[in-house]
Amino acid sequence: MRSLIPFRLRPARHGRQPGFGRAEPPLTRQKVAHDPSPSLWAYRMQRVMLTPYLRAFLRVGLPVLAVAAMAGVYMSGEERRNSVVQVFTDLREKFQSRPEFMVTLVSIEGSSVELADAVRARLDLNLPQSSFDLDLEAARARVEELDAVKGAELRVRSGACFRS
Repeated sequence: MRSLIPFRLRPARHGRQPGFGRAEPPLTRQKVAHDPSPSLWAYRMQRVMLTPYLRAFLRVGLPVLAVAAMAGVYMSGEERRNSVVQVFTDLREKFQSRPEFMVTLVSIEGSSVELADAVRARLDLNLPQSSFDLDLEAARARVEELDAVKGAELRVRSGACFRS
């Protein structure tokens, strides 16, 4: 078997000798045909990567885990948490205060004018008010406390109902 060391080392000798320290010409290496098959480790990694659970984890789980980690790092500060909560609170308030959800008129059907005025006074609504802020069950209970009212049904209808 040939040595793969490019030059041979000579044992150290005392004194100078001619040719000492010069490298001998390297040995020629034999060309070995490249084996196209993967190594054992590469083969095992290819087989592992073909498992469906690992592929699903790498395709879905790892990105979700990375996004959750980034969100957790971002939300770790209380100032940032409060700013995110404030953004969503402002969005909710802007949505609820849109004109489509504002109650501007109370219409009372099936009663006399005097009873309708007494019901409006009993409701004590500050109009215009968002329909999200109305507590219809509490308002119905207040109206049914009147002696002249046998039962009441309260609804919020879309659109304006004006009668002359």
